[in-house]
Amino acid sequence: MTSEGNKLLVIDGHSMAFRAFYALPPEGFLTSSGQYTNAVYGFTNMLLKLIREEQPTHVLLAFDLDTPTFRHETYDDYKGGRDKAPKSSRDRSD
Repeated sequence: MTSEGNKLLVIDGHSMAFRAFYALPPEGFLTSSGQYTNAVYGFTNMLLKLIREEQPTHVLLAFDLDTPTFRHETYDDYKGGRDKAPKSSRDRSD
């Protein structure tokens, strides 16, 4: 199979989900049982927009693991300089 005419769209899924989670107000995205869906809704909208605009033949979504990886073993300060995630309105107790 030739790669001519193929277009691969590579997406940092964790970053996109994080962005969607904090971009949309959680209050407007609740299931009947009270579960927030703003990240899923925003993620899906962004993904569909990218596919529509870029028209890839293939899509690769990569997600971080919640456990340390070889990067942490290789470099002790991997992601060490990052700020903590901001609190969402659902995490605040005001």
